[in-house]
Amino acid sequence: MNTPTHPLKYRLLLVALALFFPCMVLAQSSGNFDLSGKVQDAATNELMSAVTVRLMKKSDGKLIKGTTTDMKGEFVMTGLMPGDYRLLISFVGYNSIELDVSLGKASKVNFGTLKMIPNTTALKGVDVTGRVRPIVLKPDTVEFNAGAFKVKSGANVEELLKKLPGVEVDAEGNITYNGERIEKIEVDGRNFFSNDPKMTTRNLPSLMVDKVQVVDKQSDESILTGMDDGTRTKVLNLSIKPDMKRGGVANINGGYGIRKRYAGDMMINFFDKNARYSLLGNFNNTEGVLAGEGDRDARRIGFNYETSIDKKFEMVSEVRYDGDNNNKSGSVVRENLLGQDKRNIYNEDYIDLTRRNDLSGITRIEWKPDTLTTIFFTPELSWSRSATESVQSFETRNQDNDLINKGVSKRSNDNADVSALAEVHFSRKLNTKGRHLYLGLEGRLSQSDGSGSNVLTTDFAQSGKEDEKIDQSLNSNGKSGRLVLRSSYIEPLSRLWALQVNYRLEAQYRKNLREAFNKDPNGEYTILDEVYTKGSTSSFQNHSLGLNLRYKVDRSHITFGMDARPSLATTVSTIGNKEVFNKSRVVWNYAPSVRIEYRKSDSIMFNLRYSGRTSHASMEQLNPAVVINSPLNKVVGNPDLLPSFSHSVRFMGNYNSPRKKQSFGIMGRLSFTDNAIVDRRTVDPETGAVQTTYENVSGVASVGLGFMGSLPFGRTGWSFFLSGRGGYERTKAYINDELNSAHIFSPTLSPKLTWRGDNLSISFGARGQWQKVSNSVATNLDRTATNYSLINEFNWSLPWGIELTSNVEYTKKSGYSQELDANICLWDMSLGKSFLKGNAATFEVSVFDILGQRNSFSRMITSTSITDRTVNNISTYALMTFKYRFNSFGKDGSGRVSDGARSRFGGARGGRPPHTMPRR
Repeated sequence: MNTPTHPLKYRLLLVALALFFPCMVLAQSSGNFDLSGKVQDAATNELMSAVTVRLMKKSDGKLIKGTTTDMKGEFVMTGLMPGDYRLLISFVGYNSIELDVSLGKASKVNFGTLKMIPNTTALKGVDVTGRVRPIVLKPDTVEFNAGAFKVKSGANVEELLKKLPGVEVDAEGNITYNGERIEKIEVDGRNFFSNDPKMTTRNLPSLMVDKVQVVDKQSDESILTGMDDGTRTKVLNLSIKPDMKRGGVANINGGYGIRKRYAGDMMINFFDKNARYSLLGNFNNTEGVLAGEGDRDARRIGFNYETSIDKKFEMVSEVRYDGDNNNKSGSVVRENLLGQDKRNIYNEDYIDLTRRNDLSGITRIEWKPDTLTTIFFTPELSWSRSATESVQSFETRNQDNDLINKGVSKRSNDNADVSALAEVHFSRKLNTKGRHLYLGLEGRLSQSDGSGSNVLTTDFAQSGKEDEKIDQSLNSNGKSGRLVLRSSYIEPLSRLWALQVNYRLEAQYRKNLREAFNKDPNGEYTILDEVYTKGSTSSFQNHSLGLNLRYKVDRSHITFGMDARPSLATTVSTIGNKEVFNKSRVVWNYAPSVRIEYRKSDSIMFNLRYSGRTSHASMEQLNPAVVINSPLNKVVGNPDLLPSFSHSVRFMGNYNSPRKKQSFGIMGRLSFTDNAIVDRRTVDPETGAVQTTYENVSGVASVGLGFMGSLPFGRTGWSFFLSGRGGYERTKAYINDELNSAHIFSPTLSPKLTWRGDNLSISFGARGQWQKVSNSVATNLDRTATNYSLINEFNWSLPWGIELTSNVEYTKKSGYSQELDANICLWDMSLGKSFLKGNAATFEVSVFDILGQRNSFSRMITSTSITDRTVNNISTYALMTFKYRFNSFGKDGSGRVSDGARSRFGGARGGRPPHTMPRR
């Protein structure tokens, strides 16, 4: 039912104005404290740059602020609150300095010159391998000590990640932790080709990395205000060793092998005073082979620049090019559920040719004009051009193997996209007790234009329906805009309680048109196809007014929140030249939330988040007009759809034993949706044509539970790691008027035992994956599939600069098709020889899939179908690679200048090209 919209808009405008007028008054305050000092080498009296300085709360060890010394050896920390702290100053090869600090009297504290004493063992060039904690669990963070996981010389970050418990890297370079996708990668907490993780993981040498952190990162608003808004982004942060932040590092690698395989990459990193310059590049045709995605020529190059001025102005800027040419062929087998234990089987063979070029640039500026004010500004510009050609031959048969339909499809498309984005975040502290003001603004514009062709022949074998042939020329264009305005005000009610009032306005506009033209008598594409031409124009406006009440004591807190979110959406849809849908809709959504964090000590931590959210159907789902996408596919919306309400709970618990160097963690999630919007599919058994509409159902749910632990065995060199996760999903959909509930169980367990010596490291691991699918309709499609793997990794550093590496993974599969139920052994091996001064150069021979057993298979299960995909692929190949590294870290502790030789700071060897063994 439509509600008058104009009075509501006026009321919401008054609310917005009432919230923004107080934002114009900014109060000054006093009582802020500053710390400063200078760090010097006690042996040479030289000033030391890039020294890590951390300020922690004395009572609980919580990190308050961190920085590094500049080229003059100086550090400054501003805007500190009164209290008792501990200052920790550390640098590789030196004994750390710890100082107790009490702020409460003088507003500025200067420590003068602090002298660091070199660690004599490190100065002698001896590698000291202490008993370090492999994993440290913190609130919202899982931290891996990179030095506890052995990788071969010259390994890149991706190879290091594959060694970490719970971390999985697929052959495309996508990273997950306990099944959750990593969305961004940062280096030392800063943007570093965040939108293209492969640029970092496949070019950055692992030897530069001190720690790998999996972080549930808060939003910029939460970071600036200190009030958690519940928004999280799964981020992988790479902490670089302090000694690698001086001078320059360069790695250049190139390889060529059989079957015309090649791989090359480079990484040049240079530090100059308060600036860092990074140039990364990658060119190869091995990625598609290992990813099971065809024969791909990939190319990437990027430049990243970071600078800092007076600790008040920091900027990270980067430009990136990414492109590839990909030739892929394969097959698809899909079992479609029809209800009453009936099914049909769709088979497809395809060839896809893709050409893609992307160019983007982004800058992030953080400015602190004074101790009370912080401003973030992020502009971004991107351009993309792609061209695709595809040919598919398909057929559908019933369960008695009788032919229902068959056809051939030929399509092409040439598309160009451009977009611009800008974000501004403003934060102001109004007093020392926690009163805070925040304003944020985000805008985005994008446009796309495309052209192509569609030739489709569909033959019907049983229904007597006339065969159909489509021969079309296609044009498409789209425009969109988005504007988001945020504000919040925090008022401390007492020492323990604080109240936040926030307001958010989001406005969107989209316009899309897809035109199809048929041939005229002269063979020209000039006749508009009234069935396949469609367009839409939509606008969306959402207001959110929220309250958050936080109670905080010591290091624990609980926050209760409630948001009211009225929205107005308008959509106009056309088919051909006719308007078929024009509707405006006002919907009120409500979003309660609870966030709990409990920290008894540094050893025991627990957090829990609950959120509820009301959401409504899209205008496309509400559109009652029949939209024909192909002779076998039609969509009809449902204007009577109700809003759905989702409950979501996530929790994480950690236990650390610093004395035993042990860590254990557990994490879980639960979601349940009332009035979920699901597909209602009707399949014609004689033609195989599918008509889809939408319905509301309740009972859609998912549960996930994961755990991990690390257990070093004293000083023996042995460590045991265990990680696992289990999941249950209940999905629903209608199949020919029958409601099907699909129950999917999917537990995984991965134990790993490692031993690491001075020159030899070896690990034995296993992975068990079990998946069971049961349906309430068409139970003959119930499936149970298992994957059991045994994994051995071996790395041996021999005399004379020789290194041997072997990775073996044996997998037994069952529950798939007869062709895919098999025992597979994947074996990769490499032999390298390092030479020149300091072993700066390496010649390496690598063989991938020695036994020729790699396949490219994937399965996707829904409540209406089971789809298996196979890609034709090259299997075995070999590469001969030359690697060269150069390190220049300035003067070391003894006054000598380091070059390519291995100094006490270590040396970043050439990053391995992106042709490492994928871990499945």
